[in-house]
Amino acid sequence: MTSTDIINLKASEYFLVLEDEAASADAIAAALAWIESAPEHQAALAKVERFWQACGNAQLHPFETVSVAPGSKGPAHRMAAVWLAGFAAVSALALSLIRPWPATQEPPALRFTTAVGETRLISLPDSSQIRLAGASMVSVAYGPDSRRISLAQGEAMFFVAHDARRPFLVYSGAGVTRAVGTAFDVNRTLNATVVTVVKGLVEIETGSGRDPVPLGRDMQVSYSTEGRIGIPRAVNTSRAVAWQRGVLQFVDAPLGSIVMELNRYSPRPITIDSPDVAALPITGSVRVNAIEDWLSGLESATGVRIVPATDDNVHLNAGTRWQQKKNTRAFPS
Repeated sequence: MTSTDIINLKASEYFLVLEDEAASADAIAAALAWIESAPEHQAALAKVERFWQACGNAQLHPFETVSVAPGSKGPAHRMAAVWLAGFAAVSALALSLIRPWPATQEPPALRFTTAVGETRLISLPDSSQIRLAGASMVSVAYGPDSRRISLAQGEAMFFVAHDARRPFLVYSGAGVTRAVGTAFDVNRTLNATVVTVVKGLVEIETGSGRDPVPLGRDMQVSYSTEGRIGIPRAVNTSRAVAWQRGVLQFVDAPLGSIVMELNRYSPRPITIDSPDVAALPITGSVRVNAIEDWLSGLESATGVRIVPATDDNVHLNAGTRWQQKKNTRAFPS
């Protein structure tokens, strides 16, 4: 990082201090002292301010909220880490002013992430919002003709402000979901992406050569990593997006896919050591702040064995009681 980059980052930091109504007198005094100490500091701050105004006073950091799952055993500095992540995004905006992108290209993307056990609400410049599930990552790039979001991992709920001139595009795996003004959920798993519409209408397109698939309210569809789109089906959307209330709900879902979602919130990673156990269909609800209690109940009900481990993981495998239940068809196999 050059000395100019360091000055630009510092200017971004102090700009946020001066914009923060809750900033202390000492913090404001330090910001003003730094600004007045050199002409290049004043020039860097002016560039940050001009870019901020050009973005419509986006206020990405002040509008952002973060919540940690109740009972989470995550580190106490998570909130500070998220603040720094938000600041880094604003700093990237400031640096992009110094190195502007060509007018014919999309602006650089801002990246937002959550740690295990966190959810995060991100407010965008056009009043759209993204709620990130635990252990998730999105990149956001707003241009003059489109609003582009890339879900790199995890799950997110999108509340899209209407703007017919700029479609809202969510890229995940082999497909893209197009919306204008709606609310929908995108869940990216290991083998597929699942799209659930809570309000409005979206279109889903992959590279399969198939026409875009329209998806309306209370409907869900999935597409594979190769771009094969399934058949849309009606769902209980309240159940599908219950993770926003701290609850995960499943109907005849393979235990392997359930564990994948639990690992977005579990303080200890969960590993399944048996393919038969991973395929076990489960119906039920899990509170994200009581995952290990749920696993204990699973062991009692199905015979799946929780194995003590020295690697701080939770291992599930097929114990003796599992084999007995399977042989007597005490549960679906």
